[in-house]
Amino acid sequence: MGPAGTKQIHDYVIEGGSYLGLCAGAYFASDYIEFDKNGPLEVCGERYLKFYPGLCVGPVYGPFNYITEMGARPAKFTFDDQDHSNMNESEIEGTSIQKCSEFKCYFNGGGLFLPYNKGKPVVEKVYEERNMETKINIENKMKANLKLEENIVIDRKEDEVSLKEKENIENPYVLTLTYQEDAEWCKKGDNSIAVQVLARYQGITGNPACIVKIEVGKGTAVLSGPHIEYDSCSLDDDNVYLKFVKDEICSYDHDQNLWFSQLLKHVGLL
Repeated sequence: MGPAGTKQIHDYVIEGGSYLGLCAGAYFASDYIEFDKNGPLEVCGERYLKFYPGLCVGPVYGPFNYITEMGARPAKFTFDDQDHSNMNESEIEGTSIQKCSEFKCYFNGGGLFLPYNKGKPVVEKVYEERNMETKINIENKMKANLKLEENIVIDRKEDEVSLKEKENIENPYVLTLTYQEDAEWCKKGDNSIAVQVLARYQGITGNPACIVKIEVGKGTAVLSGPHIEYDSCSLDDDNVYLKFVKDEICSYDHDQNLWFSQLLKHVGLL
């Protein structure tokens, strides 16, 4: 997109427009990102838009792979957004919305949102152990997928990064989070920007934010780490990595539709 295109987005939102950032779009709109830090796909640094005045760190569940869906997970979270005034009560009866209970949706590579003023974050990967049989099955799935992809034209050079992607058969992990007191760190970012946490990850230390709403000048931005725009029917039935995700999230399809509609209302698109 380049600096000129990014500035157009920035100015559009500042002057009263809306921005909905999902997964990569959420990283793109944060002040600073840490993606796969110390890993083969590391991308760390400041972003230009800076709608979210803090860090976006991920992938929350890994490992991530640009070529396959091996990083896909059914992410668990709950919504802090309890304003249901613009929802039909009959539609939300019996759902996770009415019960304020856990919700699951498709996740692949997204981040969590960390405000600077809570302290300097220490983010670590907690790995799930696999037995040898499981590792062999995963390697075989990777090889099968890569064999199919030999006939796909990828419009980028087969460079060192893409080779690392293919070799990334790392154990699955989830990020864990603690904070260190650091007065200088807490001064980072623009604390005058109004941020509302709409949803939080479950099963992660401190239940960090996974969906946030930010008042940006005259406009609004909503950023989401999980792919809340997908229901189970949107996922490929034939993909070996997505089957268990579909099975886990299918019972939440109605909730997903309502929650995603709610996000669209937050940015004035419904």
